[in-house]
Amino acid sequence: MYRFGNGFGRSCLGWLGSWNVGGFPAGGILMGLIFLAVIAAVVYLAVRKRDTFPGAANAEDILKKRYARGEISREEFKDMLKELRD
Repeated sequence: MYRFGNGFGRSCLGWLGSWNVGGFPAGGILMGLIFLAVIAAVVYLAVRKRDTFPGAANAEDILKKRYARGEISREEFKDMLKELRD
């Protein structure tokens, strides 16, 4: 019969399937959870960064600038602002 490491668990799945990593029983499960947490954090940060572009103005800012430049009247500004906020 084959023995893996000191006899705890089996390592046929690599380091994620080992039950004893670094002398800590069930360390493979802990390492797998840490690995998944790191992947989840990277994905979260990538998605969050994609939604926020530096220097990008939102619709209300653009509308305020158009009103300040005189491109639209006060009534148009109020109507458009109300539509944006609804």
